Amino acid sequence: MDFDTAAMLRESLEAENAALKLYRELLALVEDRSVALEEFARQMIQIEELHAGEVDKMLRKPGQAAAFAPPPKA
Repeated sequence: MDFDTAAMLRESLEAENAALKLYRELLALVEDRSVALEEFARQMIQIEELHAGEVDKMLRKPGQAAAFAPPPKA
């Protein structure tokens, strides 16, 4: 069995970015309508941003400071 770690990490980063997009859409829908849902969406956005950042770091070559991929547009 052949494992391509970089491909797995790229797929993970795509999933993190997709989740971020959905949580941002949720936030836009519930803003000024539900404090609880706003807070939930913000917390999830924070968590997903941290996860995406960690995966991004794993995809970089040693010594590379630039992000592997640009963050998704809101």
